[in-house]
Amino acid sequence: MSEKTPKNAPALTGVRSRPQADLDIYDPAPSQMRALDEAMMEADVARRRLQDAVEAISEGFALWDADDRLVLCNGRYHDFWRGLGGKVQPGVAYETLLREVSRLGLIKQANDDQEAWLDEFMERHRKPEQAPHIHEFVDGRTVQVSHTHTADGGIVTVISDVSALLEVEEARRVRAVADGAALLASTVTNIAQGVAVFDAQNRLVTWNRRACELLNLPYYAVRRGMRVREVIQLLNRHRARFEPEVKNDIADWIMRRRPRAPIQIDVFYPGATVIEAAFRAMPDSGFVATFADKTAEREAKRTLEHHGEELAAEVRARTRELVEVNLQMQREVRQRREAAEALEQARAAAVAANQSKTRFLAAASHDLLQPMSAAHLYLSALEDERDGLSDAAQRNLKGLSGALHSVEGLLSALLEISKLDSGGITADVRDVPLGPLLDDLGHAASGVAAEKGLKFACVATTAWAKTDPMLLRRILQNLITNAVKYTQVGGVVVGVRRDGDGLRIEVWDNGPGIPEADQAAIFEEFRRGSSQDTGDVPGVGLGLAIVQRTADVLGHEVTLISRPGIGTRFAVRLPRGERPAGGPVSDPANAPGAGEARHVDWSRRLVLLLENDREIARGMQALFERWNCPLLTAPSYEEMAERLEDEEAAPDFLVADLDLDSAVNGLMAVQRLRETFPDLPAALVTADRSAEIGAQAEALGVERFFKPARPAELRAYIEHCWRMAEAE
Repeated sequence: MSEKTPKNAPALTGVRSRPQADLDIYDPAPSQMRALDEAMMEADVARRRLQDAVEAISEGFALWDADDRLVLCNGRYHDFWRGLGGKVQPGVAYETLLREVSRLGLIKQANDDQEAWLDEFMERHRKPEQAPHIHEFVDGRTVQVSHTHTADGGIVTVISDVSALLEVEEARRVRAVADGAALLASTVTNIAQGVAVFDAQNRLVTWNRRACELLNLPYYAVRRGMRVREVIQLLNRHRARFEPEVKNDIADWIMRRRPRAPIQIDVFYPGATVIEAAFRAMPDSGFVATFADKTAEREAKRTLEHHGEELAAEVRARTRELVEVNLQMQREVRQRREAAEALEQARAAAVAANQSKTRFLAAASHDLLQPMSAAHLYLSALEDERDGLSDAAQRNLKGLSGALHSVEGLLSALLEISKLDSGGITADVRDVPLGPLLDDLGHAASGVAAEKGLKFACVATTAWAKTDPMLLRRILQNLITNAVKYTQVGGVVVGVRRDGDGLRIEVWDNGPGIPEADQAAIFEEFRRGSSQDTGDVPGVGLGLAIVQRTADVLGHEVTLISRPGIGTRFAVRLPRGERPAGGPVSDPANAPGAGEARHVDWSRRLVLLLENDREIARGMQALFERWNCPLLTAPSYEEMAERLEDEEAAPDFLVADLDLDSAVNGLMAVQRLRETFPDLPAALVTADRSAEIGAQAEALGVERFFKPARPAELRAYIEHCWRMAEAE
């Protein structure tokens, strides 16, 4: 860029040299004078370059300070305001400049309302973030004005001449309109419909040949500028016919000047020709009419109407038939409803009978189990003295024992099957530790296994499962009892294995095995293995049926693997549970058989018995005398509390029936006695097999034995509790 100002360009307004008077106050040294001269030369060069740069801007450029006063501008800015003469000078206020523009009438918009225009212009000037605005000079120029803030609070104004740009845009718009008009004319000419356009004076502007063809008019007879009235007269001469009311409607529509909704009429010609005319208003108060041949459509409509009448007649006939069929169906529905009601009554009667059977079995089993429990206890006492009996008496005693066990098993199984059939058992599934459950079952079974000379092992586990602990106990108790019952030589092993994302509890035995042909049938009621497999072992074949139905309630899977002559493995597959923080973990030291070598001195123990059945109490007394164990009995908690006041020694164990001679039942008695004797171990001996009682007993840490309780199991559990207490 040249450092010289253009010859004809005005000097850059607002750029001034420092007055010489300001320099006269200094008296610098020669070296300082040289530096000052160099600085002034550099400043002068910078001013000339700034002047050249601003002048090089093709648009009008002006810089205003924070007080809206002109700081500098270029020659192009002067050119835009040449009508102001020399008033565009540094220091002039922006508002003063605008008022002079308004006074001289240089801008068209300012001539209408000078104050309004001035306010709007100043508002745009003070808010540069607004979009640029357009103004028209009276000399024909069109300019665009934009404003921008500077960092020090000032404003930069840029003015651009956009006259040529607007002329190009207008020419482009005119061409677009012309092209659109040509396209419209071409479309109107070639469209399949007839089209006629009328202006605001109801004169024909344009039309196409198709309109003449459809309206049966000679093309030469239609001319531009025809009024609607003339067109209608021409139509009448060429045999067009209108319905009277329609002619009046269309005349009113055409003459109306307020907003008009589209309207359609039919024009009829000889030969059943029908032309549909649609009228639609245009924004300029004119209207356009379109014409379409509807002859085929109307003929089709008449045909459809005719067929519709025939169809309606057929529908009426079919409706009459359907009404008759419906009446017949209603009669059948009533008959089926009556049959369903009869079936429901029969079902209700069956349910009532089943419930009555369940109640009867529960009551009968309880009443039968009470004396059987007493008989079982007496029999156990006799078995302890069998060494003094003759061989014949010992055989009779063995037969009596087997008969009692058979009756006990039959009653228990019948009661269990009855509850499962009636749906009276529901699962309470939760996370359960398997170790304590298997330990308890192992202790109960180990005594019976020892009496038969069998080895019994329960592998310790820390696994947790999702199951109902009471129902799972019933399943495993049946499987373990069967394994011990049918095994004559060898042993029984119980353990837990991982099985994918679940667990598998397995019961292995060295019994006779089950032939493959019988393996599916043994899960049915009253079905056992073949006689050569079961031998003389008593049973009625309900245990595995109970196992299968209980597993179905829990959603567990029971599987069987067996080899005749070698043994059997039953397995229960169940989902794995989660051990909560602080949850119990089985201790191998607590496994069945752990610590069994330690002798327990029963004579130094005191056992409490809460039993309101005298025969059972006497049987228990005889049994504990044979075990050389002191036994304190009472029919109610209140009597037991009185008798304990005379006892110096604290009790070591409590055996309680559920139903006693007072409102305090056996479980409530456990709670109250533990208030005086904390951690008193207890066992509940009852004929009540309900899940509710089982849950209450489990919550108290009380083992439940079903009547008639097996003495060996009861003794093993009592000794286990004492050994565990000693180990602690």
